[in-house]
Order: sequence, then structure tokens, then C-alpha cells
Amino acid sequence: MFKALGPVRHRKDRRAGRIPEGLRNLDQEATWSKSDYHGRAYGYGGHWTTTPAGFPRAVEIETASVSEAEVIDRKAEAIWQAEVHTLTGDNGYCNPPRVRRWAKHGVALITPALKAASESPKGGPYKAFISRPENRALLQARKTATEPLFDLIAQLIGAGDRQNQLPVQGLAGVRTCPALGTLPAQVAMMVNSIRGCLCTPSPTCRPSSPETT
Repeated sequence: MFKALGPVRHRKDRRAGRIPEGLRNLDQEATWSKSDYHGRAYGYGGHWTTTPAGFPRAVEIETASVSEAEVIDRKAEAIWQAEVHTLTGDNGYCNPPRVRRWAKHGVALITPALKAASESPKGGPYKAFISRPENRALLQARKTATEPLFDLIAQLIGAGDRQNQLPVQGLAGVRTCPALGTLPAQVAMMVNSIRGCLCTPSPTCRPSSPETT
């Protein structure tokens, strides 16, 4: 999640369509949400789809209140047509009907399944499925390759610290900003790959050998 530029507007004021007197430079399109990592934030949410190595293939930016489940449901058709076999996501994607729907299209939806209701895929066959070594490795890759990419992009657009705000306001501008931040990350990863450095891009990245070009 990214914090909106400017002051925040409390939920009751936003629901009433009211801007408190004296509240200036407010981003009126931002919304509230809460995550385990960021806590409550007034702003926007970024949704990236990457390869297991962390290379970004797609990005979508929405206001913070738009759930990741809603975004992935919109992406579903495009991902199914891409003929991938697995999609790894966090616990927000863990939903029994969604898991079954994706399976019918030949895509295994792999999640930690940490929070679940009684009819959740946390238990039984799904629990056994995500416990397989190859699926545990995919979940681990998300932590070691994909999540660091999110932090890198946030740093590239100047919003890497939890207290930092976005440099622009409004959904149209905010959508452009992280998308432009994604581009240099892609270029850096391609250059690292060409040079033989198979790691998430960082200032300390070096070629694996002097002969690599």
C-alpha cells in the first residue's frame, strides 16, 4: 500500500462526502484500508503479477479499499489464457470457490491458507496440496523474490519508507507513478540476467564472473 500525498480524511467525513474546514491539499480519490504490514493507511494499493524469479509481468494500481481478491478475479481470464500452471498469492486469495474455479481452468492457486472459515481450503486435500515440497518452494519464492521487488519499486518512486507519501495525487497520476517505477526494475533485472547476476536488482549486484557479458 502507498500513502496518499497530503493530509488524510477520516472515514466518517469521506462517507459523508465532506471535507473538513482547513483541510488543504487533500487527495480526494484515496481510500482507507488496512494490511498486516502497513497497518491502516489512506492511499492506494499496488497489485503486481510476477514470475517466480520476481520479474514483473503486470501491474495494477487501485485505491486502497479495492481488495486484492477483486483485482485477481479481474485478471483471471488473462492469466488463464497465458497458459500458466500455478499462481502463488498471499492469504487474501484463499477462497474455496476461487481455488476450484481456477483449478477447472488448469491453474493451481497456491496460498498460505492461514485464515480460513469452516469451508476453507485450509484443511483436507488443499492443505496437503500446498504442503508439497514444490508448492512450498513457490510460496518461499514469493517471499524471497517477489516481495523484495515491491520494496524496490517503492524506493524507486520515493515511497520506500512507511512514513513516505506518494509524490502525486489522484488515481490517474498514482497509476502512472508505480508503473514507471516498475520499468527500471525490469531493465535492471534483464541487465543483471545478461551479465550473469541472478538476483533481485540491488546496488551491490555484480556479474557472476569476469567473462560474463
